[in-house]
Amino acid sequence: MDKTKSLLPAIIISIGIVILGFFIYLGYQSQEQSQTGTEMGAALSKDEAKEVAMDFINNMMLQGQSLATFVSIVEERGMYKVDILVAGNPFSSYITKDGKVFFPEGIVISEFSPDQWMIPQGTEIDQDLLPQF
Repeated sequence: MDKTKSLLPAIIISIGIVILGFFIYLGYQSQEQSQTGTEMGAALSKDEAKEVAMDFINNMMLQGQSLATFVSIVEERGMYKVDILVAGNPFSSYITKDGKVFFPEGIVISEFSPDQWMIPQGTEIDQDLLPQF
């Protein structure tokens, strides 16, 4: 259990880097769209986005180890925010309107604190538990 707790900051940092990369990608796509007039893809309705997100969460991410329960979906900052419950714990995830990119959390830049993401010096990290890219 202690190894899992010590790996949590590393995992959160990894997820943060992926999310940051996604936002950079969105900015690039937005700039490209304004120059070419093309879109990333046809926008899904909220119901369609809910189905795509829930299918991805339950079948790909959780893989039967648990079951996510849908709570709500709202349009937020140009994408859909999907609120779910997993084992009684609430989570907010995001999916692009075209349903092609899903990410498990968003970081509000104005509320970000580097102290939340720091790994204490001298902490040994089990490399087998880190995400493999």
